[in-house]
Amino acid sequence: MNSEIQQHQYPKLWQIFIIILLTLFVVFIFGTIAFFIGGRTGVLLAEASIILPALVFVIKYNYSPVLLFRLRPIKINLVAVSIILGIALTVISDEIDRLIQIFIPMPEGFRQIYEKFLLINSLSDFVIVIFSAVILAAVLEEMLFRGFVQTGLENNFNAKVAIVVTAFIFAIFHLYPWVLIQIFFIGIIMGFLAQRSNSIIPSLIVHLINNGIAITCLNVSAETYQWYLYKGHVNLLILIAAILLTSFGMKLFFHLCKSTSAE
Repeated sequence: MNSEIQQHQYPKLWQIFIIILLTLFVVFIFGTIAFFIGGRTGVLLAEASIILPALVFVIKYNYSPVLLFRLRPIKINLVAVSIILGIALTVISDEIDRLIQIFIPMPEGFRQIYEKFLLINSLSDFVIVIFSAVILAAVLEEMLFRGFVQTGLENNFNAKVAIVVTAFIFAIFHLYPWVLIQIFFIGIIMGFLAQRSNSIIPSLIVHLINNGIAITCLNVSAETYQWYLYKGHVNLLILIAAILLTSFGMKLFFHLCKSTSAE
């Protein structure tokens, strides 16, 4: 196929489907290797593998990485709103998780495995966990989901369908059924941010903040953030503030995107 023509095209639906299946396979293989390797280095290896099939596809068929991965810069005002949304959405997602745990609690064995790889006991642990579970996870997952997958689906369906389907796939990739709903929820919001701004940077910021706060809370004493909780749930006033900030932030974000596109 002519490379110049190829650069301006999007992958077909069946190609997106194949890449998703290949990604699942690659993540399974590297995840298995990581399990036997053990430790946080294994997590780093598994996380880094998620972008491989899509990256090979883009390079092999000479697609534009900027186009397919939505690697476009955004203005500083969108960055600021994205930071606010990241904090507010993390609070809402946390409360959703706490509600789900009442009805479908994560088995203690799974929780111990989960915490084993994310607890920080040394400087090397800190570097590896932050790089793999916060930075690398956010960057590569956003490139794949809000970038490659959602961009391709938007070219085959309307934007809302593409956003919902991508969020569902994003949730499925996290494997644990105890986190599907909250990941699906935040995935939809991140999908709208990427679609409206035509960049993964806003969703990347939200993703970074969400993962960063989660890792921080896991590694500090519960007494440190007791002000944030009430009877095992997010303090109602904080939760209401987060919902209002999310509503206001989304409206402002969409307005700023319209203003930018009109320039």
